[in-house]
Amino acid sequence: MIRVTIEEFKQICNLNIEDKDDFIRSKFLIIDKLVQQATERGFYGFACGYDILNPSPSKEDGDLIISAFNNGFSYFLYAECIDFLNTDTLGDGIVKSTGYLDNRKEMIGFEEMEQRRNKLELKAYSILKNYLNADGLRRYNELRLWDDMLRSGGKALEMRGTAGSRVAVI
Repeated sequence: MIRVTIEEFKQICNLNIEDKDDFIRSKFLIIDKLVQQATERGFYGFACGYDILNPSPSKEDGDLIISAFNNGFSYFLYAECIDFLNTDTLGDGIVKSTGYLDNRKEMIGFEEMEQRRNKLELKAYSILKNYLNADGLRRYNELRLWDDMLRSGGKALEMRGTAGSRVAVI
C-alpha cells in the first residue's frame, strides 16, 4: 500500500479540514487499488517499499518515484472525497463563494463539482504519467481530451470512460 498519512494528504492537497479523518481513511484502500491498477507493477511496488525494480534506481530517482506516487495518491483521494471535505457547507454542497453578508452563500452545482473532480483526477494521472500502464495512459488521455475540449469551449461534449471511470457531461 502507498505510504501516505492523512496529515501528508492534507499537506499535499493544501487542505485545512478537521473531523474528517475517519471518512478519509475509509477511502485509502479504494484509492490504493486504483493506483495499483493504473501504474506499472514494478514502480507501484517500489513506491510501497519493496525493492523490486531492476536495476534499482538511484537515491534521487527513488525519491522522485515515491514522491510522485504519494502526490498522485493524494490527488486521487482528494478527487474521491471532494464532495465531503469542505467544512463550510450548508448541507447542500460545497460553498463556491460568500458575499459580504454572512447569510449569502453560493453553492457549487453538480456539473462544476464533476469538473473539479475530473481536474483533480487529471492532476493525479499527470503526476504519475511516467509510471502509468496501458490502462492508466488510456484514462489519462481521456481526461486530457475532456480538459482540452472544456478549455476550448466545447459545450456539447459527452465522454464515456472505461468501466468505473467518470467524466462529466458538459
